[in-house]
Amino acid sequence: MQKLYIQQAVFKLTDHYPIVKENQEAVYYVDQTFQFVGKFYTVTDTNGEVVFTLERGFTFFFPVYTITFANGETITIRNDFSWFRHKFTIEIEGFVLNVEGDFLAHNYSLYNEQIELASINKKWLSWGDTYEITIYDETFMDLSVAVLIAVDELIDTQSKNSSS
Repeated sequence: MQKLYIQQAVFKLTDHYPIVKENQEAVYYVDQTFQFVGKFYTVTDTNGEVVFTLERGFTFFFPVYTITFANGETITIRNDFSWFRHKFTIEIEGFVLNVEGDFLAHNYSLYNEQIELASINKKWLSWGDTYEITIYDETFMDLSVAVLIAVDELIDTQSKNSSS
């Protein structure tokens, strides 16, 4: 089991932040490239090597996230329609993962069938968006971080759209 923490800046044009362990040691760095349409993130390790990229596109009304790992593997995250809960389907060669969460409490879980692989919890009463991600199966660590970035980006987009 591994716990990672993310704290984002409050005033930002693009995202740039580390993802750290409990002892504040950086594991990943997230950089968002400014674009007028869609979003593009590059996630690197502490050596500056690209671990994966994440790009947001659209199909009909819902965003679709494409994750491309350094080894060339590509994964798609689709936002499924659901009342009062967020649901995502993650399509990977050979199997499907699901993410379910409460958009009011900002708590999400990544599942493979009925097995919880990771949980994402937003910390309240903090300066900026702060998340704790608990990864139960470290085989899915990179994917869990990608899911967190996609979920956070979706929450940010929805909150900006509802306030305007």
